[in-house]
Amino acid sequence: MLKIYFPHKLNNDPTQAVTTVLVNIFSRLDSNDVEFWAPAEEQSDFSRGAIFPMFEKKINRIFLLINRIRKFRKLKPDFLLGVGEPVENIFLFFKPAKTKYIMSFHGVYNGEYQFKSVRQFLLWQSVKRLAKCARVIIAVSKYAAKTITDAFPARKIYVAYNGVDVDFFTPAKAERDKIVSRYGFSADKPIVIFVGEMIDRKRPGLVLDLARRCLEVNFVMVGRAKEFDVAKEIENISNVRWVELLERRDLAVLFASSDVFILTSVMESFGLVTVEAMASGLPVIATNHGATNEIVEDGKNGFLIARDEEEVESFTLQLKKLFSDNRVREEMGRYALRSVSEKFDWRVSARRYAEIFEELERDFKKV
Repeated sequence: MLKIYFPHKLNNDPTQAVTTVLVNIFSRLDSNDVEFWAPAEEQSDFSRGAIFPMFEKKINRIFLLINRIRKFRKLKPDFLLGVGEPVENIFLFFKPAKTKYIMSFHGVYNGEYQFKSVRQFLLWQSVKRLAKCARVIIAVSKYAAKTITDAFPARKIYVAYNGVDVDFFTPAKAERDKIVSRYGFSADKPIVIFVGEMIDRKRPGLVLDLARRCLEVNFVMVGRAKEFDVAKEIENISNVRWVELLERRDLAVLFASSDVFILTSVMESFGLVTVEAMASGLPVIATNHGATNEIVEDGKNGFLIARDEEEVESFTLQLKKLFSDNRVREEMGRYALRSVSEKFDWRVSARRYAEIFEELERDFKKV
């Protein structure tokens, strides 16, 4: 049986994507095969599946770190599972001799990344160093894996897709009348949803360009405003509503009550919101960049749009095509739900992780 230690605190914050992914995966694995140990707040509910929470009180950060290192060394796990955070360098220094460092990488390795702050630059330097130290790296898509392979050709890399809870995100949660009333929409107009932080890479401005061209459609944008002043930009656009924060249960209702999901991001390592929308029965119109074409099958569960000078026109054309033919839109929505259930259910992701750890156990026993 394998023991894995994760040095970051587990929590129920849905905005913490990496923790959400790992909890969903290891809660579905068998504790007879693997044990996933990680810090967690007292009285938190993580004791399920292969997860073994190491409960801790709120104390000074330095003492908290010392306590985690002490427990880590006492546990003597087979693997230290990291995600590229700087604090993992400290655990690497203190790790037991038998413990191997592996990285679950949820981004893309881009040597030409444009840093917007010193903090971003330092974080990226940490990711690069830890990637070099990792015995293996688990990437969330083939696209993400390729960016790592290009940077570290000799590194062993596995691909394990993220997933979605198809019982939580489901068309059955639709409450159309409530959504129309809440956002002050015209009941006879279709609803298009965009979910993502309002940053340059997500390109929320393209969504607004699309809204200006499609006044017969309601648009909802969900996400924190970081590099884009959404409130100011939508002042004179009557068919757009912006929601900065939304609980997961409310997002599930909004997805199920909408008609189409649009993704304008570039450099997506996976796109968790895409599979959540598809699980809710929505066809997707997305920019063909990053890992998007590993999820969206052009013409089947959505449309892929080339990133060129005619991108806005292409988005507009495909969106109007879907709303001019309800049968096509509904068929795409059903295929989206079916394809997600077959390829991106969390149970599928958990099985993939189990296969990876079985192979790692065999390989390291040979060493």
